Amino acid sequence: ERLRGEVFVQKLDQGLLVAGIFLFTFFFYEHFAAWIGWVNKIKYSYWNLLADEFLRGRLYLSAPPQNNTHDLTFYNGNWYVPSPPLAAVLMMPMAYLVGGGNISTADFSMFFSAVNAVLVFLVLNQLVIRQWIKLPRTSILWLVLLFAFGTPHLWVGISGRFWFVSQILTVTFLALAVFASLRSWSPWLIGIFIGLAVCARPNGLMSWPFVFAIAMQIMKEEGRTVDLKGMFAWSLKSALPILIAVLGLLLYNHARFDNYLDFGYITIDGDPA
Repeated sequence: ERLRGEVFVQKLDQGLLVAGIFLFTFFFYEHFAAWIGWVNKIKYSYWNLLADEFLRGRLYLSAPPQNNTHDLTFYNGNWYVPSPPLAAVLMMPMAYLVGGGNISTADFSMFFSAVNAVLVFLVLNQLVIRQWIKLPRTSILWLVLLFAFGTPHLWVGISGRFWFVSQILTVTFLALAVFASLRSWSPWLIGIFIGLAVCARPNGLMSWPFVFAIAMQIMKEEGRTVDLKGMFAWSLKSALPILIAVLGLLLYNHARFDNYLDFGYITIDGDPA
């Protein structure tokens, strides 16, 4: 009882709980993947190979997996991964150290899946702190459990295939944007998080009105004036990093396909139907 009110003990308790959520989710995902035989599945992973190519100054796969170009895009004699490149960019340090071929995209995905479980907990906890919802700690943990193990996040998270890795990373950075909004962090940082989400899946852009509404509601509750000037200033600061991300994607498209608006989806080597 004497220690309960001490800030350090509270932070230690929170830190241990967060670490527990991460470890429990990560190891459960790993064991579940092993249980259903999804270990070392490298078909359609691609991102680890593209990370190697980025390090060599190439935007295409110089040696696609043998007889496996499904959902790749062929242009000017080269095979490209059509999706936005965030996953490959994040894998570049590991590719530099151990080589892209030695990276398990499934392990990479499961790591960020565990991060997502932690972020959902932090978002829900922050909502309780702000008294926007009323839930005991036990109920928050049940919701985290439901998110991590009772939604498509589980199956998408253990896959490691390139589409699903991008989706997991989108959840990561959108959750960071929501958490940052609830903590009243800088709109620049919130914009960076959404911009990174856009660099994984472009439709992450549509989450911006949600974090804007959170920020304005907090300003109102804190007694600050919510006027057009303040709304414009917050919008501009958060929108600039997103705009940079969008421009980066357009330039990436042009560098690959000589067309700013071509992501490579139209000519993708997909199912004929």
